[in-house]
Order: sequence, then structure tokens, then C-alpha cells
Amino acid sequence: MKTRDYFFDNAKGILIFLVVFGHLLSPYKHDYEFVKIIYDFIYVFHMPFFILISGFFVKNNLKKEIQFLLIYFIINIILSILFKGKLIFFTPQFAMWYLLALFFWKQLLKFFKNFKYSLLIAILIGIMVGFSRDLGSFLTLQRTFVFFPFFLLGYQLNDLNYKDYLKKISKPIALLGLSLIIISIAVLVLKFDIRSLDQLLMGKKNYYILLKDNYLIGSLLRLGGYILSFVTIFFLSKFISHEKIKFLSHVGNNSLSVYLIHIFIIKIFYSVNFFDIPLNLIFLIIISTSIVFFLTSKPILYLFNLSINNQFLKNNFFKKDHQEEII
Repeated sequence: MKTRDYFFDNAKGILIFLVVFGHLLSPYKHDYEFVKIIYDFIYVFHMPFFILISGFFVKNNLKKEIQFLLIYFIINIILSILFKGKLIFFTPQFAMWYLLALFFWKQLLKFFKNFKYSLLIAILIGIMVGFSRDLGSFLTLQRTFVFFPFFLLGYQLNDLNYKDYLKKISKPIALLGLSLIIISIAVLVLKFDIRSLDQLLMGKKNYYILLKDNYLIGSLLRLGGYILSFVTIFFLSKFISHEKIKFLSHVGNNSLSVYLIHIFIIKIFYSVNFFDIPLNLIFLIIISTSIVFFLTSKPILYLFNLSINNQFLKNNFFKKDHQEEII
């Protein structure tokens, strides 16, 4: 009997915590240089890794994709009414961009999966969209193309044995690599004062807005961002356990509830001026952990399952029984 591999559950548990922690950290990033370094390091890999996992378990089912799109619109409308006071359909609110982009990634995959050198082409497109002043937050088009290479790579990893690749490096080498990446980010932030690094990594804005027509620097930074993201994901994967870690595996297995509901909690924090309090990293870590713990508790998961067809979403977004397809 094949044993369950908890690698992806554990990875998603770590990543969803970083999603929450990153959103709590964001208001302080411009006031503290060390926070900016931590924030940029998180954004180098946490969403790319999530997107890669989504690509790894992608299933093409048009009916379910349309259902998924409807869920995006419902939640986006609720967010826009509650926090903007108006109806907004096609511009994703806060973290909702991921749900809309996921729909588009699945459509793009239908074409790209048959191309030779498709990953290279996707990366080139991701770099080139930064030149456009027309693509932006509308339909999350900028982010869709910027992050598509990670989704495509995840899909392509189905034909490879990722465990064999992880065996090719030792943990000391991976740790050294991660240390060098953090140092590189620190140099970019402190020495070259590249304050827009996180915006480039998130793909939210074009090079004109971020770098005032310095398209060459923008292109090089985005290319460097891709390299940093791929390498960081690879190095971090070396430290993620394939064994069950009770709380972490549970969180990863139910990360969708955290992703969708924590948005409202963060928005409430903003509305009550929660972020006016002085920075305390330990406090933010405790708050992040508490949010994750609360949103994966049995009562919340029960209510979440009643309000959303969770089985459908898990099959398409954060798949629950994915291990059966891995080994």
C-alpha cells in the first residue's frame, strides 16, 4: 500500500501562513528596512510556489471553471461593497486576483502545453508585459502573464520526479543558497534603494509606473525575479517534510478557507487602524498563527463547507487528495 506524501500539504501550510503574515507585515515595509527585506524575501517565493502547486494539480473541466469564476465574482462583489462602497466586477479586490488569474492560467495552459520551449516563451511574455501601459489591475491581466510561468512549470513537473531533483543538492548547500538570496535582496533594498522590488515581484504595475521609463532595468529585475523565485522554491523544498506534521499538514490541507476568509480579517484590521500600533514582529507572528489556527478550526471549516462547495474548490485550487495522483 502506498503511503501518503505530505510534501504539498506541508508546503501549503507554510505558504498560507506567509500569505497572512505578509499581509500583516505590509503596512510596515516602508518604515523599516529590515521589514522590507523580510517582506521582499517572502514575496520572492510564496505566491510563485502556491501557483506552481496549482499548476501541478490542474484539471481541465469547463463547467467547474465557470463555477469557480462565479465564486470569484460573488466574493469580489462582497469585498467591493463592504470596503469600497460600490460594485466592482472586473478589478480584483485585495487577494482575489489569484482566483481570477487561476481561471485565465487554465485557458492559457491549453495553448502553451503544446509549444516547444513553452516555459521560455511564457517567461519572455512575463517580462514583455511590463512594457505595456495598458495592462494593469483590470482582470488582473498584468499578474496573469507575470505569474503564468510558475503555473506552467508546475504543470510540466508532472512529467518529472521532483524527489529525484531534490536529492541532487544537500541541505547545507540549499541553506547557503537561501542565505545568498536574502543577502542579494538586502543589497537591492539597502545599497541600490530599489523600493519597488516587491511590486515587480508581484507583477502589479508596469515598468513605467515603477521605474519611470527605465525599461531595461525593469526587464532585468523581472528576469532576476524569475530566477530568484525558481531557485528559492527549489532550495526551500529541500527543507519541507514529506511526513505528516499534524498542525501544518492540516492547515495546508485546508488552506483555501484561510486564503478566502483572512481577506476580510485584514480589511477589518485596516478599518479599525490596527496597523497604527508600533511594529512588533513576535506579535504579528502570533496574530498570523492565531488567524490560521482559527480559520482551520472545525467550526469554521464546517461553516465554510456550508457556504461554499469546498470539495469542488479543493479539486481545482488546493486539492485535498492530491497525493493519490503523485505516488
